[in-house]
Amino acid sequence: EMQFHHALQLFSKHSFESDSLPCDYMDISHKIVETTGGLPLALEVIGSLLHSKDKKTWKDTLKKLKKVPHQDVQRKLLISYKELEYEQKQIFLDIACHCIGEERIHAYYMWKACEFFPKSGLRDLIHLSLIKVTEDDRLQMHDQLRDLGRGIVQEECYLVPGKRSRLWCPTIALDVVQNNMGTYNIVALKLTRLGDEHNFTSGEFSRLPSLRFLELNGGNFIGDFKNLLSNLTWLSWRHCPSNLHATNLCLRKLAILKLSESNITKDWSGWGASMVNDNLKVIYLASCNYLKRIPDFSKCLKLKKLALKNCTRLEEIDSSINQLGRLKYLEIDGKVPLPWGNIFPAVHMLPKNSIGGLKSLLVLKMENHDGVRKLPPSIEELPGLKCLSLRGCCNLRELSNSIGELRSLLYLDLGNTGVSALPDSIGRLESLLELNVSYTPIAELPRSIGNLRQLQLMILSSSKIRELPKSIGTLENLLRLSANRCDNLEGEIPSEIAGLSRLEILELACTKVSRLPMTINRLFNLKRLDLGDCRGLQLLPNLPTSVERLDLSSPSLQVVPDLSNLNNLDYLAISDCNCSYEFSIIERGQIPHPNLEWLGRLHKLTRLFVDLFDFVMHPIDLSSLSQLRHFEITCADPGSLIRLPSSLVTLSLKDVKIPIEWSMFSNLENLIGLELFKCWFGEIVFDNVLGQLKKLHNLGVRECDALVRISNVSSLKEHQELWVESCPQLIEIEERPSIEDCSSMERPIPNIPKLEKLPLLTVEYCASLQKIPNACRLYVEGCPRLDGFND
Repeated sequence: EMQFHHALQLFSKHSFESDSLPCDYMDISHKIVETTGGLPLALEVIGSLLHSKDKKTWKDTLKKLKKVPHQDVQRKLLISYKELEYEQKQIFLDIACHCIGEERIHAYYMWKACEFFPKSGLRDLIHLSLIKVTEDDRLQMHDQLRDLGRGIVQEECYLVPGKRSRLWCPTIALDVVQNNMGTYNIVALKLTRLGDEHNFTSGEFSRLPSLRFLELNGGNFIGDFKNLLSNLTWLSWRHCPSNLHATNLCLRKLAILKLSESNITKDWSGWGASMVNDNLKVIYLASCNYLKRIPDFSKCLKLKKLALKNCTRLEEIDSSINQLGRLKYLEIDGKVPLPWGNIFPAVHMLPKNSIGGLKSLLVLKMENHDGVRKLPPSIEELPGLKCLSLRGCCNLRELSNSIGELRSLLYLDLGNTGVSALPDSIGRLESLLELNVSYTPIAELPRSIGNLRQLQLMILSSSKIRELPKSIGTLENLLRLSANRCDNLEGEIPSEIAGLSRLEILELACTKVSRLPMTINRLFNLKRLDLGDCRGLQLLPNLPTSVERLDLSSPSLQVVPDLSNLNNLDYLAISDCNCSYEFSIIERGQIPHPNLEWLGRLHKLTRLFVDLFDFVMHPIDLSSLSQLRHFEITCADPGSLIRLPSSLVTLSLKDVKIPIEWSMFSNLENLIGLELFKCWFGEIVFDNVLGQLKKLHNLGVRECDALVRISNVSSLKEHQELWVESCPQLIEIEERPSIEDCSSMERPIPNIPKLEKLPLLTVEYCASLQKIPNACRLYVEGCPRLDGFND
């Protein structure tokens, strides 16, 4: 349940597309929000329902809401469902019962075949916040809305499942089918995850004349299927048999055919039954590893999407593919290693001149194929192509000049290919929005790259790029430039980068860049700057105040810059070390007399990481950072942290050399996790202060090479857990304070009440450890000297 003012704001956002309400709607909005009980989903759905509606509709809806108890969320959501038209209700129930997680376009073609007007239907359901479509174009729905939809179906006939429209529970569906309890009402069945395979007879399906959605796992069809499954529009079959035992099967209305993990071949008897109609729009085959050749497509000329994924023995695409003039999406995803270690060859190439006839093609994905060495010359005959992905085709060495003829291209992905140079004709792709050449041997970009004025995303990561061309400054619409892990990228970034006026993300981590231009402060929209492990970077120029996230690390840093002008900074990481990919430090700098006093003025910080080698920190007060949640710092003397903000949730202290005064934590009422990492004292004596932090749950001690003893564990409370890892000299963990000195620089604290047991004690890789206290749960690994435990 949300706080009332937040609830009102959420409701306003969906009902008026604004954070504030119009004055004449203020009173009724307050009443509606009160009736929802502040539940976010109800606010979202009801608010969306009332968007652009007149005052009378608002009053009628308020009356309906008042009749429903606060806690009955589904009945509140039902108000929105009842406002839907018949076709929209069918789409909503299909998603709730069967299509969550399915690709939107697949379901779209099914609903279009059923004349449910899916274009407007999906748009309205999204607008009403009843469904969502994810970034990868899949259908999603809130769990409570899913339960609402399934509850509506169950109420169609609570006692007799065979009289319901949809059966999503496999065991119930199987019982209905095999006991001949099916009825005209059933439109969708899910018969998966049943353990044993079940064969289905023509008699069983004769009682399901309205069936339009069928999902199977294993089994077979047996008998004469003449005039049966005549309304089926969706068939999804995992472990489909290589030989159907059905006769006279004819799926004339089939729109979607999905087969996966099946032993079908070119001669599979189901091809004829499935491809005999003009309605077939999608063929999706995944992991059909006995399929060497795709069948003749000449009988399904209205096909819109063909996807062949991980069909490891596929060698040839039938030349009839060139006849699919309405095909919009073609994906041929390559080889995968099989369990016994062999890798079968992937398809070598589309048949020569085989794709020039695909005049409607919008998306072409040929990915992860060793056999793809060049593109068919006929690719230039695809004027409408918008997406071309050749990712993972490692033997593709060159891109011909004909690529420049694809004037409608929006997305070009050459990641993980062997392409060593981009042709000058790339500059003719004036509509291009995204270009990915990551993990390629490309060493330089052509000057014509500057002609891509619409480009929004350029990914160069892990390529052999040596420098950024000056012409890059003309990419006025670029939002993100990523050149992380470009080992050959060195020297100065060109000053022309100032022309990237819309740039929001600049990533140069793990490069040899030594200097950023002064003009970088003219990137007024820059929000994220990643300079992690920039080994040659010595100085940082003034940055634009728009920056919200900054990662800066270099062993060559000469000074810690004063960043107090970055008043929008949310995330800051500063380090003078260079780390390997395994996160072990391989090079450290040493900045003389760094001053971090300005940190206390970055009031929007929520995450702060400071790792500076062997420096003496001037006293610093961070208590004003009221939004800071996560703080990690390398700090020899924690006493220099005068005050910490009470908002902290996690705190990590690294390389501490002077004993910790536990009282510095006394105000950290929100602290959940505390870690001591690579600290240099012989004994840690816990204090009552920690036990008084009610939210503190996890205490970690890691890689403290000098640590011999942890004592006074009894000062911890019953909800606190202790985790100790990789402390090679640690001998004992004691409940009480130690009596002897043991080179400790902290005095034991007497009169601490005895803790019965720690809730959880984890000790790992402490080779000298011999003694530990009691714990309710104990996890020990790599502590050979601990009696009673062995690996």
